[in-house]
Amino acid sequence: RRPESDVEKVAGLVTTFIVKDCSLGPEGPDVMVTPGEGAVDFALVLAKLREGGFFGPLYVECVSPAGGVEGVERSLAHTLGYTRGILASLPLIGP
Repeated sequence: RRPESDVEKVAGLVTTFIVKDCSLGPEGPDVMVTPGEGAVDFALVLAKLREGGFFGPLYVECVSPAGGVEGVERSLAHTLGYTRGILASLPLIGP
């Protein structure tokens, strides 16, 4: 299921967000993808969650294992910058 199509229905209920991307290939879905490099529109999903009152926490579940330990560290740094950038662009809503 695509999170973009369901996020508005659950936005007011979400207390934790797992940052996990997915790519779809001929062999099926692959979740060992660095967030931002797959199919999920994180800017849309996080904006809808914010509108529903969500302010975190966010957890990264997995990134691409390519490049061994150094590659994973780069992917984690990318994911941190990517999600921080999205969150910084969103308006503060709430009390």
